[in-house]
Amino acid sequence: MRICIVQKKIEWANPTLNRTEIEHFINDYLENQKEKCSKEIDLIVLPEMFSTGFCPNPQNLAEEKKGSSIYPSVQWMREIAKRYDCAICGSIAIKENISYYNRLFFVYPDGEFKFYDKRHLFSYSGEDKNFTAGEKQVIVDYKGFKLLLQICYDLRFPIFSRNKIIQKNTLSGSEETYLYDAIIYVAAWPQSRIAAWDKLLLARAIENCCYVVGVNCVGEMKQQELGDKKIFYSGNSTIVDYIGNSIISCNSDGKEEIQMGCIDLESLNIFRKNFPVLKDSDSFKL
Repeated sequence: MRICIVQKKIEWANPTLNRTEIEHFINDYLENQKEKCSKEIDLIVLPEMFSTGFCPNPQNLAEEKKGSSIYPSVQWMREIAKRYDCAICGSIAIKENISYYNRLFFVYPDGEFKFYDKRHLFSYSGEDKNFTAGEKQVIVDYKGFKLLLQICYDLRFPIFSRNKIIQKNTLSGSEETYLYDAIIYVAAWPQSRIAAWDKLLLARAIENCCYVVGVNCVGEMKQQELGDKKIFYSGNSTIVDYIGNSIISCNSDGKEEIQMGCIDLESLNIFRKNFPVLKDSDSFKL
C-alpha cells in the first residue's frame, strides 16, 4: 500500500483556507510525482484537526450537520478521495447533538467512511472538559490491510492499542490472524515533547509487530483558549516498519512536507511467521 503523509501547517480556526491549502499541497505533490514515476497513491493521511488546528474548546469551531447534509470537511475528503481514487483520513472537531468529539474519519475512494472518536482526551489542555471520549477501538479494512485508527494522545497508552493473535476457523481448519496490520496516528504533537513522539511510535510498532504511520502538523500556532499562547509543532511525521526501521520520515524543523512510503503485507506476514512474538504476550481484557 502506498501511503502519502501530509505534514502541514494549519491556520488557526480557518477551515476553508486549510482545506484549500491542503488540496493544493497534495495536488502539487502528486503532479510532481507523475513526472518521476507512475506510482499511484492508495492512502492520504492528514494531521489531527486538520481544518482548524487543535482546539481544546470546540465551541464555534466544531463542524455540525445541517439536516441531511454531511460535515463540510468530510464532504471535502470525499471529493479528494474520488479525485485521486484513494482513501483519505484525518480528524476534525465535530458536534453531534449536544456532544463534541475529536473524530478521525477514514474515507474510502467510493465516498463511504468509518470513524473513530478519540479515547484519551488531553486533560493537560482541557480537552477532556469539552469533548466526549470514544469508547471503542476502530479497525478499518482497506487494500488487504487492517488499520487501527488512533489520535495523538492515544500514543501514550499502549494497552488500548495492543495487538493480538486471533484464531480463525475456516473450512480447512483453524488459522491464525492478527487483530491489525498497521496503526495510524494523526497528531498535533508539540516540539517541546517531540522526543516522546519519536520513541513511542517506534515502541508501538515493535511491541505490536505492525507498521506505524504517524502524521503531525508543523509551524507556530496561536491558540486563544490558551491565552494566545504560541505553540510550535516541529513535524517528525514518519512511517516505520514492524522492527522499528524508518520507511520514510519528514523533516523535524517545522517545515511543510509530503512524503510517500510503501508498506508491504507479504513481508510483514513472513516476519510474523518467523518471529511469532505475540504468542508469548499476556492475555487480558480491556
